[in-house]
Amino acid sequence: LTLINDIELEAYLRGVVPWEIGRHDRSRLAALEAQAVAARTYTISHLGARRDRGFDVFADVMDQVYRGARDEDPLCNEAIERTAGIVLRHEGTEVEAYYSACCGGVSSQVDEVWPRAPRPYLTSRRDGPPDGDPWCAGSRHFHWRETWSRAELEAILARTLPAYVDYLATNGRGVWAGPTFSPRDGASDPRRPGALRDLEILRRTVSGRVADLAVTTDAGVYHVRGDRVRWVLEPASGQPAILRSALCDLDLERVGDTLRRVAVRGRGFGHGIGMCQTGALEMARRGFTSAQVLEHYYPGAALVRLPDPRP
Repeated sequence: LTLINDIELEAYLRGVVPWEIGRHDRSRLAALEAQAVAARTYTISHLGARRDRGFDVFADVMDQVYRGARDEDPLCNEAIERTAGIVLRHEGTEVEAYYSACCGGVSSQVDEVWPRAPRPYLTSRRDGPPDGDPWCAGSRHFHWRETWSRAELEAILARTLPAYVDYLATNGRGVWAGPTFSPRDGASDPRRPGALRDLEILRRTVSGRVADLAVTTDAGVYHVRGDRVRWVLEPASGQPAILRSALCDLDLERVGDTLRRVAVRGRGFGHGIGMCQTGALEMARRGFTSAQVLEHYYPGAALVRLPDPRP
Protein backbone atom coordinates (compact mmCIF):
# COMPACT_ATOMS: atom_id res chain seq x y z
CA LEU A 1 0.00 0.00 0.00
CA THR A 2 1.49 3.35 -1.08
CA LEU A 3 -0.11 6.51 0.29
CA ILE A 4 0.55 9.48 -2.01
CA ASN A 5 -0.04 13.15 -1.20
CA ASP A 6 -0.96 14.92 -4.46
CA ILE A 7 -0.23 18.58 -3.77
CA GLU A 8 0.42 21.89 -5.55
CA LEU A 9 4.12 22.82 -5.67
CA GLU A 10 4.09 26.02 -3.59
CA ALA A 11 1.97 24.37 -0.87
CA TYR A 12 4.41 21.47 -0.82
CA LEU A 13 7.30 23.87 -0.23
CA ARG A 14 5.59 25.27 2.88
CA GLY A 15 5.93 21.80 4.38
CA VAL A 16 9.57 21.45 3.26
CA VAL A 17 11.52 24.68 3.80
CA PRO A 18 11.27 25.00 7.63
CA TRP A 19 12.12 21.33 8.10
CA GLU A 20 15.11 21.47 5.78
CA ILE A 21 16.82 24.73 6.84
CA GLY A 22 15.13 25.40 10.18
CA ARG A 23 13.31 28.39 11.66
CA HIS A 24 15.20 31.66 11.90
CA ASP A 25 14.78 35.40 12.41
CA ARG A 26 14.49 37.99 9.66
CA SER A 27 18.27 38.50 9.47
CA ARG A 28 18.41 35.08 7.71
CA LEU A 29 15.56 35.74 5.26
CA ALA A 30 17.90 35.65 2.25
CA ALA A 31 18.95 32.10 3.20
CA LEU A 32 15.32 31.04 3.54
CA GLU A 33 14.64 32.48 0.09
CA ALA A 34 17.64 30.60 -1.31
CA GLN A 35 16.36 27.41 0.31
CA ALA A 36 12.92 27.95 -1.21
CA VAL A 37 14.42 28.36 -4.69
CA ALA A 38 16.69 25.33 -4.26
CA ALA A 39 13.84 23.14 -2.95
CA ARG A 40 11.51 24.27 -5.76
CA THR A 41 14.18 23.59 -8.37
CA TYR A 42 15.07 20.22 -6.85
CA THR A 43 11.42 19.18 -6.98
CA ILE A 44 10.90 20.17 -10.61
CA SER A 45 14.16 18.54 -11.71
CA HIS A 46 13.00 15.27 -10.12
CA LEU A 47 9.48 15.16 -11.54
CA GLY A 48 8.92 11.74 -13.06
CA ALA A 49 12.11 10.28 -11.59
CA ARG A 50 10.06 7.78 -9.55
CA ARG A 51 7.20 7.35 -11.98
CA ASP A 52 7.39 3.56 -11.71
CA ARG A 53 6.54 3.90 -8.00
CA GLY A 54 3.61 6.22 -8.59
CA PHE A 55 5.05 9.45 -7.15
CA ASP A 56 7.76 12.05 -7.72
CA VAL A 57 9.63 12.52 -4.43
CA PHE A 58 9.90 10.83 -1.06
CA ALA A 59 8.80 12.82 1.99
CA ASP A 60 12.08 12.23 3.85
CA VAL A 61 15.83 12.60 3.42
CA MET A 62 15.72 10.33 0.38
CA ASP A 63 14.61 13.55 -1.32
CA GLN A 64 13.36 16.43 0.87
CA VAL A 65 11.86 16.32 4.36
CA TYR A 66 8.14 17.13 4.05
CA ARG A 67 5.91 17.39 7.14
CA GLY A 68 2.69 18.60 5.58
CA ALA A 69 0.71 21.65 6.66
CA ARG A 70 1.26 21.23 10.38
CA ASP A 71 3.55 23.68 12.12
CA GLU A 72 4.38 25.85 9.10
CA ASP A 73 6.71 28.79 9.70
CA PRO A 74 5.51 32.34 8.84
CA LEU A 75 8.95 33.61 7.77
CA CYS A 76 9.60 30.53 5.64
CA ASN A 77 6.18 31.02 4.05
CA GLU A 78 7.15 34.63 3.30
CA ALA A 79 10.39 33.46 1.68
CA ILE A 80 8.43 31.02 -0.49
CA GLU A 81 5.99 33.76 -1.52
CA ARG A 82 8.78 36.26 -2.28
CA THR A 83 10.43 33.74 -4.61
CA ALA A 84 7.22 32.23 -6.02
CA GLY A 85 7.85 30.44 -9.31
CA ILE A 86 11.60 31.18 -9.35
CA VAL A 87 13.94 28.30 -10.20
CA LEU A 88 17.59 27.76 -11.15
CA ARG A 89 18.35 26.74 -14.71
CA HIS A 90 21.46 25.85 -16.66
CA GLU A 91 21.30 25.69 -20.45
CA GLY A 92 17.50 25.81 -20.33
CA THR A 93 16.99 22.97 -17.84
CA GLU A 94 16.29 23.05 -14.10
CA VAL A 95 19.49 22.22 -12.23
CA GLU A 96 19.86 19.31 -9.82
CA ALA A 97 19.77 21.63 -6.81
CA TYR A 98 21.25 19.40 -4.12
CA TYR A 99 22.07 20.85 -0.71
CA SER A 100 23.33 19.66 2.66
CA ALA A 101 23.48 20.87 6.25
CA CYS A 102 27.19 21.75 6.54
CA CYS A 103 29.89 21.31 3.90
CA GLY A 104 32.78 21.50 6.36
CA GLY A 105 34.42 24.37 4.49
CA VAL A 106 34.55 22.95 0.96
CA SER A 107 31.82 21.70 -1.38
CA SER A 108 31.83 18.41 -3.30
CA GLN A 109 32.04 17.63 -7.00
CA VAL A 110 28.94 15.54 -7.68
CA ASP A 111 30.48 12.85 -9.92
CA GLU A 112 33.14 12.02 -7.30
CA VAL A 113 30.53 11.49 -4.59
CA TRP A 114 27.69 9.69 -6.38
CA PRO A 115 27.34 7.73 -9.62
CA ARG A 116 26.20 10.85 -11.48
CA ALA A 117 27.41 12.70 -14.55
CA PRO A 118 29.50 15.84 -13.89
CA ARG A 119 27.58 19.11 -13.59
CA PRO A 120 29.33 22.48 -14.10
CA TYR A 121 27.24 24.04 -11.30
CA LEU A 122 28.02 21.22 -8.80
CA THR A 123 31.77 21.54 -8.47
CA SER A 124 34.18 21.66 -5.54
CA ARG A 125 34.97 25.12 -4.21
CA ARG A 126 36.01 26.74 -0.97
CA ASP A 127 33.02 27.85 1.10
CA GLY A 128 33.96 31.23 2.51
CA PRO A 129 35.57 34.61 1.89
CA PRO A 130 39.08 34.61 0.41
CA ASP A 131 40.70 35.83 3.64
CA GLY A 132 38.48 34.36 6.35
CA ASP A 133 37.00 31.26 7.94
CA PRO A 134 34.45 29.16 6.02
CA TRP A 135 30.88 30.43 6.18
CA CYS A 136 29.87 27.28 8.07
CA ALA A 137 32.75 27.35 10.61
CA GLY A 138 30.35 28.14 13.45
CA SER A 139 28.31 24.97 12.98
CA ARG A 140 28.35 22.41 15.79
CA HIS A 141 29.02 19.87 13.02
CA PHE A 142 32.04 21.68 11.61
CA HIS A 143 34.30 19.39 13.68
CA TRP A 144 33.25 15.99 15.03
CA ARG A 145 34.62 12.60 16.06
CA GLU A 146 33.20 9.06 16.11
CA THR A 147 34.76 5.99 17.77
CA TRP A 148 34.14 2.25 17.65
CA SER A 149 35.64 -0.70 19.44
CA ARG A 150 36.71 -3.41 17.02
CA ALA A 151 33.76 -5.57 18.10
CA GLU A 152 31.29 -2.71 17.57
CA LEU A 153 32.56 -1.95 14.09
CA GLU A 154 32.69 -5.63 13.08
CA ALA A 155 29.01 -6.00 14.04
CA ILE A 156 28.13 -2.93 11.96
CA LEU A 157 30.20 -4.01 8.96
CA ALA A 158 28.53 -7.43 9.00
CA ARG A 159 25.37 -5.55 7.90
CA THR A 160 26.66 -2.57 5.97
CA LEU A 161 29.29 -4.19 3.73
CA PRO A 162 26.86 -6.74 2.21
CA ALA A 163 24.34 -3.90 1.76
CA TYR A 164 27.02 -1.88 -0.02
CA VAL A 165 27.79 -4.78 -2.38
CA ASP A 166 24.08 -5.09 -3.18
CA TYR A 167 23.76 -1.32 -3.71
CA LEU A 168 26.51 -1.30 -6.33
CA ALA A 169 25.02 -4.31 -8.12
CA THR A 170 21.98 -2.30 -9.29
CA ASN A 171 21.35 0.54 -11.76
CA GLY A 172 24.81 0.38 -13.31
CA ARG A 173 26.51 1.78 -10.21
CA GLY A 174 29.30 -0.77 -10.42
CA VAL A 175 30.61 0.84 -13.60
CA TRP A 176 31.11 4.10 -11.69
CA ALA A 177 32.58 2.42 -8.61
CA GLY A 178 35.00 0.03 -10.26
CA PRO A 179 36.16 -3.16 -8.46
CA THR A 180 34.16 -3.54 -5.26
CA PHE A 181 35.50 -6.67 -3.59
CA SER A 182 38.75 -8.61 -3.83
CA PRO A 183 38.33 -12.02 -2.12
CA ARG A 184 41.04 -13.42 0.10
CA ASP A 185 40.56 -16.76 -1.65
CA GLY A 186 38.27 -18.03 -4.37
CA ALA A 187 35.65 -19.24 -1.90
CA SER A 188 35.25 -15.97 0.03
CA ASP A 189 31.67 -14.69 0.23
CA PRO A 190 31.39 -10.85 0.17
CA ARG A 191 28.19 -11.12 2.21
CA ARG A 192 30.13 -12.69 5.08
CA PRO A 193 32.87 -10.16 5.93
CA GLY A 194 34.14 -11.86 9.08
CA ALA A 195 36.68 -10.24 11.37
CA LEU A 196 37.95 -6.72 10.66
CA ARG A 197 41.66 -6.52 9.91
CA ASP A 198 42.34 -3.01 8.62
CA LEU A 199 40.96 0.22 7.15
CA GLU A 200 42.86 2.53 4.80
CA ILE A 201 41.95 5.62 2.80
CA LEU A 202 43.40 4.93 -0.66
CA ARG A 203 42.16 7.98 -2.54
CA ARG A 204 40.44 11.31 -1.93
CA THR A 205 38.26 13.60 -4.03
CA VAL A 206 39.37 17.09 -5.06
CA SER A 207 37.50 18.42 -1.99
CA GLY A 208 39.44 16.09 0.32
CA ARG A 209 36.59 13.67 0.95
CA VAL A 210 37.17 9.93 0.96
CA ALA A 211 36.93 8.59 -2.59
CA ASP A 212 38.06 5.00 -1.90
CA LEU A 213 38.11 3.39 1.54
CA ALA A 214 39.69 -0.08 1.66
CA VAL A 215 38.12 -2.24 4.38
CA THR A 216 40.09 -5.45 4.89
CA THR A 217 38.34 -8.37 6.59
CA ASP A 218 38.79 -12.12 6.77
CA ALA A 219 36.77 -12.38 3.55
CA GLY A 220 38.89 -9.94 1.55
CA VAL A 221 39.15 -6.26 0.69
CA TYR A 222 36.09 -4.08 0.10
CA HIS A 223 36.53 -0.81 -1.81
CA VAL A 224 33.94 1.64 -0.50
CA ARG A 225 33.44 4.52 -2.91
CA GLY A 226 32.39 8.13 -2.40
CA ASP A 227 29.51 9.04 -0.14
CA ARG A 228 28.69 5.37 0.59
CA VAL A 229 31.50 5.51 3.16
CA ARG A 230 28.92 7.24 5.37
CA TRP A 231 26.51 4.29 5.08
CA VAL A 232 29.20 1.68 5.74
CA LEU A 233 30.72 3.39 8.80
CA GLU A 234 27.53 3.77 10.83
CA PRO A 235 28.10 5.47 14.22
CA ALA A 236 27.98 2.97 17.08
CA SER A 237 25.42 5.13 18.92
CA GLY A 238 23.03 5.18 15.97
CA GLN A 239 22.95 9.00 16.22
CA PRO A 240 23.13 10.12 13.51
CA ALA A 241 22.12 7.08 11.50
CA ILE A 242 25.08 7.40 9.12
CA LEU A 243 28.50 9.04 9.37
CA ARG A 244 28.19 12.82 9.27
CA SER A 245 30.56 13.34 6.35
CA ALA A 246 33.15 11.69 4.14
CA LEU A 247 35.44 14.69 4.72
CA CYS A 248 37.34 12.78 7.39
CA ASP A 249 40.51 11.03 8.58
CA LEU A 250 41.11 7.70 10.30
CA ASP A 251 42.75 7.10 13.70
CA LEU A 252 43.51 3.41 14.22
CA GLU A 253 44.56 2.03 17.60
CA ARG A 254 46.34 -1.33 17.51
CA VAL A 255 47.75 -3.87 19.90
CA GLY A 256 50.53 -5.43 17.89
CA ASP A 257 49.00 -6.10 14.47
CA THR A 258 45.44 -6.31 15.78
CA LEU A 259 42.98 -3.42 15.61
CA ARG A 260 41.62 -2.48 19.00
CA ARG A 261 39.74 0.76 18.33
CA VAL A 262 38.81 2.87 15.31
CA ALA A 263 38.14 6.60 15.36
CA VAL A 264 37.13 9.00 12.60
CA ARG A 265 37.74 12.75 12.79
CA GLY A 266 35.75 14.78 10.32
CA ARG A 267 34.19 18.05 9.23
CA GLY A 268 30.69 18.86 8.06
CA PHE A 269 27.34 17.10 7.93
CA GLY A 270 26.00 15.68 4.67
CA HIS A 271 27.25 14.97 1.17
CA GLY A 272 28.50 18.53 0.65
CA ILE A 273 27.05 18.89 -2.86
CA GLY A 274 25.51 22.22 -3.84
CA MET A 275 24.30 24.64 -1.18
CA CYS A 276 25.67 24.48 2.35
CA GLN A 277 22.67 25.45 4.48
CA THR A 278 24.76 26.63 7.43
CA GLY A 279 26.93 28.64 5.07
CA ALA A 280 23.86 30.17 3.41
CA LEU A 281 22.53 31.27 6.80
CA GLU A 282 25.83 32.96 7.63
CA MET A 283 26.01 34.65 4.24
CA ALA A 284 22.50 36.02 4.83
CA ARG A 285 23.49 37.28 8.29
CA ARG A 286 26.38 39.18 6.67
CA GLY A 287 24.08 40.90 4.19
CA PHE A 288 24.29 38.79 1.04
CA THR A 289 21.12 38.52 -1.03
CA SER A 290 19.47 35.23 -1.93
CA ALA A 291 20.66 35.66 -5.53
CA GLN A 292 24.26 36.03 -4.31
CA VAL A 293 23.90 32.95 -2.09
CA LEU A 294 22.58 30.89 -4.99
CA GLU A 295 25.27 32.13 -7.38
CA HIS A 296 27.92 31.11 -4.83
CA TYR A 297 26.59 27.58 -4.41
CA TYR A 298 25.35 26.91 -7.97
CA PRO A 299 27.86 28.85 -10.13
CA GLY A 300 26.70 29.46 -13.67
CA ALA A 301 23.03 28.69 -12.97
CA ALA A 302 20.50 31.41 -13.84
CA LEU A 303 17.44 32.48 -11.87
CA VAL A 304 14.32 32.12 -14.03
CA ARG A 305 10.66 32.74 -13.22
CA LEU A 306 8.29 30.02 -14.43
CA PRO A 307 5.09 30.99 -16.24
CA ASP A 308 2.12 31.43 -13.90
CA PRO A 309 0.06 28.21 -14.24
CA ARG A 310 -3.15 30.00 -13.25
CA PRO A 311 -5.51 31.12 -16.07
